[in-house]
Amino acid sequence: MNKKDLRVIDAHCDTLYELDVQKTSLYTNDLHVSLERLLEYGGYVQVFATWVDDTPENPMQRCMHLIDVFYDELRQNEKHLQLVLSAKDLRDSLYSGKVGALLSVENGRVLEHSIHNLYALYARGVRAMTLTWNGINEIACGASCQEDTGLSAFGREVVQEMNRLGMLVDVSHLSIKSFWDVIAQSTLPVMASHSNAYSVAMHERNLSDRQIQAMIQTNGFIGLTIYPLFLAGCKQASMRDFFKHCDYMLAMGAENNIGLGSDFDGISVLPEGMTSACDYECLCYKMKEHGYTETLIKKITHENFLRYADQVLKG
Repeated sequence: MNKKDLRVIDAHCDTLYELDVQKTSLYTNDLHVSLERLLEYGGYVQVFATWVDDTPENPMQRCMHLIDVFYDELRQNEKHLQLVLSAKDLRDSLYSGKVGALLSVENGRVLEHSIHNLYALYARGVRAMTLTWNGINEIACGASCQEDTGLSAFGREVVQEMNRLGMLVDVSHLSIKSFWDVIAQSTLPVMASHSNAYSVAMHERNLSDRQIQAMIQTNGFIGLTIYPLFLAGCKQASMRDFFKHCDYMLAMGAENNIGLGSDFDGISVLPEGMTSACDYECLCYKMKEHGYTETLIKKITHENFLRYADQVLKG
């Protein structure tokens, strides 16, 4: 299995935040994600999150700044980086010789309770949004909320408008009630961009069996993260732990629903055997050794995300 034969879609990274903090370049850096690493693959699409935590006084301003960071990189790397705005862009970018980039927002708090801010983000190329981070915002409750009040009236409007625009609704980080409210509200499939199975590792950010079943039944997408805390419940994990989550969800019938959602550059430690995005090649070898067929490996690495996005993204 040659790297140039591999096509990968990763549903979540926090690289834009680190680029801004470290004042470094996307093309070459010491982060988990760099263009020079991603260009080694036959095709690669990265969902780049603009992460805003639960504390800034001007979250929309902070988000727009990170979007500016992205567009600065896009201008500097126009030969190597391609913005993904539609389902067609997504497919084309896997065969273009460039790295595809789909812009996401992590934490709907950036909307500042204004639906017009959602339209402004869409106009700037954002095509996905994680509705909360860990705390509560005007849309919904995050996984760490003490009182789970679920999706708000404004949150229902946001989900409705995201459906209409053709934006990917991301339920990673949501509280339990908020998750079920979104499932009931959304007329299109949703994704959990970076979440694993709670029954394998009991962390509040992972999905219960019922939640996984709902994602399968509604044709959603689950991006498995490689964060050791979500893999094994502690700071040390290996690829064996990753396969425990894969195998568990596959046994539940998620062959067409699971993929990759690393959380690169948003996590301080990686599982044993992984140092950066360049190691997805190694992961694919291990999938083969684990007994996964070529068909299944392609589904996990990129085809399931393509199938999911085809249902939601326009164009």
